[in-house]
Amino acid sequence: MCNLYLLRTKDAEIAQFFGAAHMPGANYAEEVYPGYPGLVVADGTIRPMTWGFPLVLKSKKTGQPLKPKPAA
Repeated sequence: MCNLYLLRTKDAEIAQFFGAAHMPGANYAEEVYPGYPGLVVADGTIRPMTWGFPLVLKSKKTGQPLKPKPAA
């Protein structure tokens, strides 16, 4: 699996399908890779969010969790 997803449907059509509010001007691409914006329907609206599962790493010095980043 290459972690590439294609989104060729317009955001207005996706909002209509899910009965969500449409937010015009969403910044996303047709090709969605982890770490890049993809469309998400949340709280009754459609909006761009970073695509992917968060990868939590720990500091080698302290063992404390570092800021999560999308897994590639």
